[in-house]
Amino acid sequence: MCMNKYSVVGIIFALNSLIIGCASNSAVPLEKPLWASYDTIERAYPNESYIARIGFASSADAAGALAEGELAAYFSHTVQTSSTATENMVSKDGKTSIESRSIARTVKVDALRDLFAVHRTEAWADKKQKRTVVCAYIDRAEAWTLYEGHVISAQKRFHSAYDAAIRESDPLKRIVLLTQCAAPGEEYIEVLDYARLLSPRAEGAYAKEREAVAGVENRIALAKQEAVMRIVAKNDDTGRLSRMVETLFSQEGFLFTTKANQTVYEVLVSLEAHKQTHGDMLTCEPEITVSVKNSAEIIFSYAKTLPRINGFAEAAALVDKKLYASVEQELNQSLISEFNSVIK
Repeated sequence: MCMNKYSVVGIIFALNSLIIGCASNSAVPLEKPLWASYDTIERAYPNESYIARIGFASSADAAGALAEGELAAYFSHTVQTSSTATENMVSKDGKTSIESRSIARTVKVDALRDLFAVHRTEAWADKKQKRTVVCAYIDRAEAWTLYEGHVISAQKRFHSAYDAAIRESDPLKRIVLLTQCAAPGEEYIEVLDYARLLSPRAEGAYAKEREAVAGVENRIALAKQEAVMRIVAKNDDTGRLSRMVETLFSQEGFLFTTKANQTVYEVLVSLEAHKQTHGDMLTCEPEITVSVKNSAEIIFSYAKTLPRINGFAEAAALVDKKLYASVEQELNQSLISEFNSVIK
């Protein structure tokens, strides 16, 4: 049977409509994409190279927002990391060593604020489940390229203090510089923790940096043991104040010797009672000074004038007892706190 011209025109029109319709929907996957299920997403966006999460909602915009929320959840969950100082640190005399230790850290990353370099797939209509699916993903290599500048900046801030500390030969001055590493070191580790989430492979190159930050406390402990001290006392015939000062510093981790050739710092302890007798009365206005000096300069100075003590001249021993009790109380309360304010 022959077709009339109207039938031919109708067929051509139908074919054109079909072609146009297919072209207009070419961006929307017809079959279920690999990324639309966590069972197969690894084949589309392998974890080694991507961070990918899926969102399911009634619309494309809502599904995309939920997918990005899943990415944010990945970054903002609490991450437990462990940094270990593996250096076997030995003092200059080759005798004193500090054991390396592990420091367990819990880090909270504010990913909702810091999330970047996020891409979305086209939406896929899951007709069976009556929902729309979108995958949000981050290319690890791209994200690292964008974030590495933050890592380098944090590295420079830490090393500006750390490198100076390593070069410093005076133990107490080294402690001061190492203590100043604490804040930039903490910031550096936080930056590295975020970098590890972005690209574990790229961040792995900074393993030694983590060891350096984790080893700061060990280096402080080692510097304290290098800072060998010797008490040099004035007006302390019984040695009571000397023993007390030595005990207070020893509790902070410092070592003492009686040998001058092993001494790095002299701790000068002086007590001036300033006693005066007025008839039957004895008064004193005690002044205690403590200085820590190396061979060239005084590193720390401490001086306290204590309240006047009164008593009967015949009971001088009782006055001395009150004097020493007052001095010891003051030393207990303020000597180490003032010392630490200088070196920490």
